[in-house]
Amino acid sequence: MKGAREPSMVVMDRYTRCCLTAIAILLTVLVIGLWATGPVGPAPTSAAPPAAAEADTSGIGNPAAQRAATIQAINTTNQKLDRIISLIESGKIKVTVVQEKPDDAQPKVQAPAK
Repeated sequence: MKGAREPSMVVMDRYTRCCLTAIAILLTVLVIGLWATGPVGPAPTSAAPPAAAEADTSGIGNPAAQRAATIQAINTTNQKLDRIISLIESGKIKVTVVQEKPDDAQPKVQAPAK
């Protein structure tokens, strides 16, 4: 038989054997640690949660609660605007409109009051 090969012999020194043993021990510790902690991921859920006696009206998934909150915010804003309007009408607040001057406009000189 011409195709038969002689068995080859692999020789490892002491350092290589110690490194491989340390790697095998660390991998074993890692596998045991991962196995002990259990699967990582979301908690298992059931098909449907049990129905609660009172429905929760808050949260992202409740459009009725969102609309109610929006209406409440609008009503609060309207109350504040009503207070501002009443202050303006009573004269406690005075609104002055000032027109902005262009940058190239020359300043007007006013005569002092006598």
